[in-house]
Amino acid sequence: TRSRMYAFVEHPLFGYFAGTAVCLNALLIGVQTQVASMDVKAELLSRIVAYGREFFTMSGRVWNCFDCILVGLQILEKIFELIASDAGNASGGFSAM
Repeated sequence: TRSRMYAFVEHPLFGYFAGTAVCLNALLIGVQTQVASMDVKAELLSRIVAYGREFFTMSGRVWNCFDCILVGLQILEKIFELIASDAGNASGGFSAM
């Protein structure tokens, strides 16, 4: 009934449980995204090695180039993160502001 449900959601443990569930979900999404990113890079590299120069001229080349751009942006992002973390360590803090 409604009063039981009210008591359930108002219980202090319900808030802890819900907060834990949200944090675990965010963590799992982050892990899945990281794994998917590595899979895409490995798949792209495998196709480039297998097809060679034909990879950029074959049917579907537009999608192949699009994949290269996306992976390139991911790699560029990692490079900027490394630069920012090195700059932060060297100067005692890094701020984009």
